[in-house]
Amino acid sequence: IDPLSNDRAEDAERRFGALFERCLLQRAKAVFAHVCGRLRSMGMFELAEKTAKKFVKDFPHDHESWFEIVATRFQQKRFPIVKETMTNAMRVLKACDYVSLQIRLARMEIEGGQAGRAVSILKQLLGEKPQARGRVEALLREAGLEDHIA
Repeated sequence: IDPLSNDRAEDAERRFGALFERCLLQRAKAVFAHVCGRLRSMGMFELAEKTAKKFVKDFPHDHESWFEIVATRFQQKRFPIVKETMTNAMRVLKACDYVSLQIRLARMEIEGGQAGRAVSILKQLLGEKPQARGRVEALLREAGLEDHIA
């Protein structure tokens, strides 16, 4: 009997277990995001917000969870609480995740026909995070809003 084979099997089992846990976690995040989006699209904002809050509680360092709660509040036009939520997100998330969150919010506005609000979000983002200029310019070009690049 090879004593190393048992160690290798245990190591492989441990690594597989960790990989499986990561897969389950990614699936859970995808389910949360899908449920929040569907609830918003059906106008069930109270339930969408409750679900999004659970998403943030379970995944506080994931920009997708913050996006869902911000998007839910934004679609309800609860702008003061959106700003407060964004401030909280900034405190918790790394700078690159915050930029991703703002870019997604602006993209959502563009897709919803609210180019002016998208431009405002992006200008504010550039004021806070000038290093995001390349991503902001790319989104504006993609949306045909090049003339808003300052």
